Amino acid sequence: MGIWDNHLSFAYPNALSTIKTSINVAVSRNGRNEALVIRFQGCDASLLLGGAGSEKESPANDGVLGYDVIDDVKATVESVCPRVVSCVDILVVTARDASVAVIIKLN
Repeated sequence: MGIWDNHLSFAYPNALSTIKTSINVAVSRNGRNEALVIRFQGCDASLLLGGAGSEKESPANDGVLGYDVIDDVKATVESVCPRVVSCVDILVVTARDASVAVIIKLN
C-alpha cells in the first residue's frame, strides 16, 4: 500500500474502491480512456481548474483529452465523500488504476 492508499483509506475508507469502479466504467465505455487518463499522471492538478485564463482553457493545452473522465470520477467521489478527496488524489489514483487496467487487459 502506497502513501496515497494510506492517505485516502484514512480520509475516506471507500474512496479507492469508488475511484477504481469509476475508472473501470470509463474504460468499459471507451478503451482509449485508459491512455487519456494515464497522460494526466505527473500533471499539476491546476490543469483541472477551468475558467478564463486557466491552464485548462489555455491554447497550449488544447490537445489534452480525458477531462470528462477525470470530471466524472471526481463527481462520483464527491457524491460519496464531499470535499475529502483532492484533485491531486484523483489524478494519482486514476492514473494508477488505468495503468492496472491496461496490464490486466494485456494478460
